[in-house]
Amino acid sequence: PISHPAAHLVACFFLGVLIALFLLLSGCSAEEPTAPPPPLVRTVAVAPGATTAASFSGVTRAAVESRVAFQVGGIVADVAVEIGDRVRRGSLVAWLDPADLTLQAQQARSGLQQAESQARLAEAGYDRVRQLYEQGVVPVSQYDAARTRLETVQAGATVARDQVALAERRLGYARLMAPVNGAIAEVLVEAGELVAPGQPVALVTTQGSPMEVTVRVPENAVTGLRAGDAATVALTAFPGVLFDGRVAEVGVSAGRGATTFPVVV
Repeated sequence: PISHPAAHLVACFFLGVLIALFLLLSGCSAEEPTAPPPPLVRTVAVAPGATTAASFSGVTRAAVESRVAFQVGGIVADVAVEIGDRVRRGSLVAWLDPADLTLQAQQARSGLQQAESQARLAEAGYDRVRQLYEQGVVPVSQYDAARTRLETVQAGATVARDQVALAERRLGYARLMAPVNGAIAEVLVEAGELVAPGQPVALVTTQGSPMEVTVRVPENAVTGLRAGDAATVALTAFPGVLFDGRVAEVGVSAGRGATTFPVVV
């Protein structure tokens, strides 16, 4: 036992230090709460979605084409153009043997001469009867008959003149002219061939016009196409060269027995 007062104070001092250290060590040993780890984030570059490209075969032609044909039938006398020739509007493409058409025109002129001669006679007869009728020499029935005959003959002369005009026009149709400035893309007849009215003789493409490509597109692909959509065209005549195009027409009907739709680029 310690009886000295100073020794008692020292013992109290050391006891307090031990208690403080104990409390300090107890506080440090307690586990402090930890913050949750940050979430993992993956960065992605935003870009337009990829589109699926599809290729279709088609037929290329000029956007403006004229299939020229005779308006009358006959035997082709000669063809004045060949494939690749440049033509101007009004230039000769081909012509028919004009023998039959010339004969028809001559017959029409002869008929007109006869009709006009009959009209002159009928007019002279009507004038005589009219004078006699005004003098009271002939009855009204004879006057009416003369007038009716004159009107009938004059109508016949009008028809004859129309027939002459038609025959001469048909004779002019024997010469086939180019309707536009362009180039001959195809010649479809030969000399000596019998052609019908409206049968194509040659194909004339307009110079400087854009080209068109007609393709057949299946139903599952045509639903997403709209006029104005961009397209790329590759031509076998220009290997390795790509041309920019636009969808001009999208068919709405596949046609009888078909499973594809026509699309024009």
